[in-house]
Amino acid sequence: MIINKKSTNGMSGFYIVYKGSVLNETEETYGVSHFIEHLMCKQFKDLYDDFDRYSITWNAYTSGECVVFHMTGLEEYMYKYRHKLLNSLLKFDISEDEFKNELNVVIQEYKDTFQHQD
Repeated sequence: MIINKKSTNGMSGFYIVYKGSVLNETEETYGVSHFIEHLMCKQFKDLYDDFDRYSITWNAYTSGECVVFHMTGLEEYMYKYRHKLLNSLLKFDISEDEFKNELNVVIQEYKDTFQHQD
């Protein structure tokens, strides 16, 4: 699902939502959606500097029901990047080094999470 919200104050938000992907994980595949989220964010790393330059805030997250990629900012800049973000996510091409690096990042995130339970 793609959501494009525009407000009357010149701000807008663009959201790409993959519903249900996490719901298909089993005990053996737990964390795969989160790992894929990390890899997909690497697909638009060439846009990071532009996002900073135009104060476009972006992030991604994996919940128990969906994976979401989003960006918000002034519409006068956002219109240039909606299609670039979407196209980057659809072209999925990751190197072996990026794969290994992000796998280690996600494993460390899970270790940190499960070591700090109260």
